[in-house]
Amino acid sequence: MMPLLPLLTVCAMGAAVGSSEDEALKTVAQRVLRDVPPDELEGEWPRWEGGFDGGASLRSGNDSTRNFRLDGNLGLRREHDRLRGAAFWRYDTQRQSDGELAVSERHYGGSMQYDLFLDAREYLLVGASGERDFKSQLDLRLTSGVGYGYQFREDETLSLSAELGAGWFYEDFAAREASDSLSGRLAVNWIWNPLDRLSVEQHLEHFASFESLDDTLSRLESSLRYELKQDWYALFSWHLRWDSEPAADEVRGDHDVALTLGWSF
Repeated sequence: MMPLLPLLTVCAMGAAVGSSEDEALKTVAQRVLRDVPPDELEGEWPRWEGGFDGGASLRSGNDSTRNFRLDGNLGLRREHDRLRGAAFWRYDTQRQSDGELAVSERHYGGSMQYDLFLDAREYLLVGASGERDFKSQLDLRLTSGVGYGYQFREDETLSLSAELGAGWFYEDFAAREASDSLSGRLAVNWIWNPLDRLSVEQHLEHFASFESLDDTLSRLESSLRYELKQDWYALFSWHLRWDSEPAADEVRGDHDVALTLGWSF
């Protein structure tokens, strides 16, 4: 259960941030965004933002490999609600002993979540995700559910939220029969901007089946982003997926580390 350790740490941080807030802010919009005069907030809704980053590596000679990756995210923030979506694609090939190129990894998926704010801090959410992974023998994994979220802080320096909910979890591995169950979901999201061009981001999501608490799936996505010129940025990312019941001959923890170039808007 290694991914739960940073989750507990971040939750503790959120409680401290919430309890140390100086004074009640003047309006809902000011609390959600930042402490600025009301006239400066006019015209800021809605706000679209997003970005795409990708990378590739090619190797030839005694060995021949081709690795490609692409990630994208898109978000819409309005005064009383928020919509977030993300997608990813990984594709690797490697030359075999017979000289033919064979696919060694084909992994892709996406997610979407809608948040409806009850006030400046609390929100209700509904979301879904799906993915396929050739390397892990995963034909299809689907999740969907509803929940409750709390926005501890959201300004230009730090965004921190935690979510708790329940929903439907479905997995279909090639080597075994497909299964589905009701499951609980716990998530923590934070983005910290310590410097003008530097930001640190982490998203942690944990699923646990109500039928068997030992049946779990955790996803931890961490990244370090440096803003370049004209909306371009460099991104160092580390993704960890921890599956308590992986496919045969697969390990529980699957790591992915990459350095990519991206564009934001």
